[in-house]
Amino acid sequence: MRLLYERLTNLLGVLGFDVAELEAPERLEDALSEQLLNLLVEVRGQLRQRRIFDLADLIRSKLSELGILLEDTPQGTRWRRAD
Repeated sequence: MRLLYERLTNLLGVLGFDVAELEAPERLEDALSEQLLNLLVEVRGQLRQRRIFDLADLIRSKLSELGILLEDTPQGTRWRRAD
């Protein structure tokens, strides 16, 4: 298990994910999920800037189906888990 954890964190580091704060393999899933959500929010923001609203809306809809709500604010888009 430790070898798998080391290889995965090494690969994620190469891909640009910040895994330095991870203390145990169990935390990897939560940290990766948060980083992937932030990436989707960023991509959606770029789509909106380019006025590609159908894809931006699709991302919002699919995340909503997964229980993730997006809130567009003047400071940017924020996400939160549905209660």
